[in-house]
Amino acid sequence: MKYKLTVPSGSAAASVVGTPYENLDPQQLEAVRAPLTPLLIVAGAGTGKTRTLMARCAHLILSGVAPERILLCTFTLKAAREMRSRIHALVGPIANQIWAGTFHHVGHRLLRQYGSHLGLIPDFSIIDSEDARDFLAMILGDLKVEPPVTASKCQSLFSMAQGCQEPLAETARREVPELVGRIEAVERVFSVYQERKAAQHVVDFDDMLVLWKRLLQEESDAAVLLRGLFDHVLVDEYQDTNPLQADIVELMVRDHRHVTVVGDDAQSIYSFRGARLDALNLFLERFPDAELAKLERNYRSTQPILELANTSLAISTRIIKKTLVTQRSGGPLPILVRTADTAQEAQFVAQRLWDLHTESAIPLNEIAVLTRTNAQSLQIQLEFSRRGIPFRVQGGMRILEQAHFKDFIGFLRVLVNPADEMAVMRVFKLMPGLGAQTALQVSEVLRSPSVPWTLDDVHPMAQTLLWAKLTPARRKKVLELGQFFETVKTYRNNLPELLEGVLQKYTPVLRSKYEHAEDRLEELVSLVEVGAQYGTPDALLADLGLQSGPVAEVFKTMEEPEDLAVLSTVHQAKGLEWTAVFVPAMSEGSFPLLFTKNPDAIEEERRVFHVAVTRAKDELYLIQPLMSGASDRTRVFRRLSRFVAELPPRLYETWEIEVE
Repeated sequence: MKYKLTVPSGSAAASVVGTPYENLDPQQLEAVRAPLTPLLIVAGAGTGKTRTLMARCAHLILSGVAPERILLCTFTLKAAREMRSRIHALVGPIANQIWAGTFHHVGHRLLRQYGSHLGLIPDFSIIDSEDARDFLAMILGDLKVEPPVTASKCQSLFSMAQGCQEPLAETARREVPELVGRIEAVERVFSVYQERKAAQHVVDFDDMLVLWKRLLQEESDAAVLLRGLFDHVLVDEYQDTNPLQADIVELMVRDHRHVTVVGDDAQSIYSFRGARLDALNLFLERFPDAELAKLERNYRSTQPILELANTSLAISTRIIKKTLVTQRSGGPLPILVRTADTAQEAQFVAQRLWDLHTESAIPLNEIAVLTRTNAQSLQIQLEFSRRGIPFRVQGGMRILEQAHFKDFIGFLRVLVNPADEMAVMRVFKLMPGLGAQTALQVSEVLRSPSVPWTLDDVHPMAQTLLWAKLTPARRKKVLELGQFFETVKTYRNNLPELLEGVLQKYTPVLRSKYEHAEDRLEELVSLVEVGAQYGTPDALLADLGLQSGPVAEVFKTMEEPEDLAVLSTVHQAKGLEWTAVFVPAMSEGSFPLLFTKNPDAIEEERRVFHVAVTRAKDELYLIQPLMSGASDRTRVFRRLSRFVAELPPRLYETWEIEVE
């Protein structure tokens, strides 16, 4: 028997398989059908903002806007995938033509097309945070810049300053005051960092936005083309945008002003990334003619949970006022649990979670423990492990970020962009007989303008100063590595052969360097199989750098949890929901954090608390350990968190622990 498979074409005509107007409440429908003026949708937690944004997008298509001329910016790849899928259900396959992705993904795609106007080559490399930090460490060493200036501090400062669109000195005074006295050295490091990235044709994550904005600001044909690409721009989670992203949105719609943004300032909890609490109000200032729509009907949480959330939020004075009204009456009161200490807190969470799973038949993956910081979950993790409770930690290291993947990707980066100094150094450090010293010497050659380094110039390296510094054995290893790259380069138009060649070269290194080498090798074989679907190594590297596309989908599937309880920080949990939620460490100094002093920071902590409690659908547990400390000598009494203490006791039930 033969089964006929029909593969849909991305350019197929639209066939409407749903309607964007079904199952919308009146507030949602009003937002979806709003005129093509600037539109701000203020959407409280659980009010169906994603459904509304998708319906708005489908409405635009059905109103005649070409899908390929719609840009949809999100803050996570998962959100972009889900949104495109939902739009597909409403308007059919033409939804695939929408430009949907994170700001960084869209910026990357545009730089590949238009970056030449800024001097970028089409094959530029992307360096991740770890590589950027190593890059900065090398520059600090070359410039002989010493602590307190460090690569990590520079990386954070540069990213924040660019995101906030302000001078380094101004950001340093606010974020890293210990660098203020060394600001001239820091500015020199930043300047050299920019110069070396440009010379090596590499960009970091911040560059994807900085260069995107620079393109838009150019008085050039490219800027006109870029601004004319889209007839409508939609932005999800607008309260999380930093000034740089907000500037990009404004510049992209400068000529037509067709923009829709969705946000909730009550969930503005990313000031440490440059997001501003007044982002929504600033949008209204940028677009004075904007329509304002509010979504206030909550479809997630029961009435008792929502009443607690509303009461806490009402104390805040700096957000756009809205009152969430639940569509789910009934349900138990949230529960405040007082435990003797953090050890008993962990025991309670473990036992109660297991009771909910076994007695109430709640799947483990429908139960979450949300902490203010990662460290607050360590004792709970240990208790879960002791009791054999399966769990996963949200936001742990992704497979594609692990060392063996980065090694393999390093080979590909050198093949595509031989001027990529960090990739060359990584490969040289891997090879037996070469190591870190040779890698450092090679990097010096790469930065010499008199010695062009290409894969065709490996043998002429014998005439460079580098050659004189190497022992005969190292010269042989360098030539062998160069000959390998020359050979593999001939497979550039045959990606499966190229990947197989790199895998064969790397396999002995993998087996000698890492534990569980065969498991790691199996993962790399999967990477080779999936990577072979790409047309060029450039396209594969782009998706690997951004953790997107088919290759990321395969390894995301490998990471997908089974029925595991979830441990997560509140920030990692934003946008998610669970049947039952535990929020431990509800004491002063833990939530809010000890160093939180100024009123703005306290208000942000309150919004973090709001996000935590509004993740719960049916059951909410707030746990206060009365004592903290590892021993009697270090134990201190902890007062109840102000975010609970200021609430009327009628809003929650109190449990005291009785030990049997």
